[in-house]
Amino acid sequence: MRTLPLTTTMSPHWTSAQVEAQVPTRMKVSAPHLWSSSTQMAVEGPPIPVEVTVTRSPSSVPSQVVNTLEEVPDYTAPITSQEGAIILNTELMASENLPTPTCLKDLADPVYAGQVAVTDIQSSSTAWLLIQALVDAYGEDGAEETLAAIYDNCGAHIETSGSGPLKLCRAGEVAIGFGLRHQAVADKADGLPIDYVDPTEGNFSLTESVAVLDKGEDTNPLAMEMARCIIENGRAELIQTYPNPLYEGETAAPANQSDYPSIFDEPLTFELFTAHQELSERAKG
Repeated sequence: MRTLPLTTTMSPHWTSAQVEAQVPTRMKVSAPHLWSSSTQMAVEGPPIPVEVTVTRSPSSVPSQVVNTLEEVPDYTAPITSQEGAIILNTELMASENLPTPTCLKDLADPVYAGQVAVTDIQSSSTAWLLIQALVDAYGEDGAEETLAAIYDNCGAHIETSGSGPLKLCRAGEVAIGFGLRHQAVADKADGLPIDYVDPTEGNFSLTESVAVLDKGEDTNPLAMEMARCIIENGRAELIQTYPNPLYEGETAAPANQSDYPSIFDEPLTFELFTAHQELSERAKG
């Protein structure tokens, strides 16, 4: 549960006020305001559960409590979440007589040489899910060593696109990839020869969120309304594609419930991302 600052003068239902957002970043942002939990997100979807309170310090400005399942920065409102997983082409695994991996470290085994595809963290944040898991399980030195061996097995298949490894698995060009779990779940449900493995190091996740930049007098007065519209009306549809629950009252089908949901034990800052990019470059040799 978290409180969000309000910055808006647009809606007749909102109080005209501006509160300076306390933001641990290089830019000022304010979270979009959701006035009522009875506001429908979509015809078939529940609203994001919120409560409205009145704060009197530092000023008498309405703020909101958005009931997220996990604590998130108070200047954003999450709209999607994606987890990482190992992806398999079941036909190629069988024809090549390859053992089924159970963890990310298995992908460093030379038995998989030429049969693995992953994503480059220099071009896609999907790779960050892989690196978070390795660092969390084996420390930075162990992660670098394991990632170097995985890269050796990948050869030319260190992809620039987050969906690249899955596409290679679909095409039968490699037997194993690392990518977004929900995409593999959907492919399997559609009858493709695709399966997935939740690595024992953990299914780490990243969220996409909405926030509004505070540009002072240059702030576009429609920006907050746009953000509010995305959250209130878009979440019900987005969860059909990105099925990880983010708010209280949301649930996922069994297939979309990973075995090892995990959260990195450090804040996912720009500085941490840069450090993990550097780790990846060292692993490439």
